[in-house]
Amino acid sequence: MKLAAYLSTASISVLLASGCGSGDGSSFAADSGSDGGTCPSVSACGGTIMPGTYTITSFCGHSDPEPYTPICQNATLSIVTADAQGTYTFSADGSYSNSLTVTPHAVLAVPASCMGPPGLQTCSDLEQALQTNSGSGSATSATVVCSGTSGCTCTLVATESVAVAGSYSALGDTLTFQPDNGSSPIEDPYCVSGNQITVALVPSNGESVSQGTMVLTRQ
Repeated sequence: MKLAAYLSTASISVLLASGCGSGDGSSFAADSGSDGGTCPSVSACGGTIMPGTYTITSFCGHSDPEPYTPICQNATLSIVTADAQGTYTFSADGSYSNSLTVTPHAVLAVPASCMGPPGLQTCSDLEQALQTNSGSGSATSATVVCSGTSGCTCTLVATESVAVAGSYSALGDTLTFQPDNGSSPIEDPYCVSGNQITVALVPSNGESVSQGTMVLTRQ
């Protein structure tokens, strides 16, 4: 799998799949507050979602390391933090759309046991291979920096523009998104307070352990 496509999968479907599936869109927020480990908890209280356009004004998220099999089974990729900007629009008829620009920041850990195949002798070889394969998928840009002596640690940054539309429902304290692209519905705890919606971004559909918190503010 190409680097940009894998970052899209890891960051979008694992961290912030609200209304989006792998490669289909995302809901990262501007000025990420992630420390790579924990995010503020959300006291799910439900509430009425007023129609209108909401700007993503706060976000914290991270993912635990998971296998990066294009390199080898022992290599792992984790999302440390993310930067983005964008909006969600909720309509009175139960439809929604978003328009976002997402920049996940990830760390790829490649142990010494994965090094050695032709073209993968050094961290420089790994960096070149990843950078060469980074310009695919929907990412508009990607950068890779790898360092190390035996094993390698690579920092990865990719930028992606995404837009998704579909339907939504709010029942109890659960906000459900059903994208029009055929992806499985996403269910997240939420709480409305004034003109803000706070959403707890939780893993679903068998995705790996991750957590996040997103705040949407109505314009």
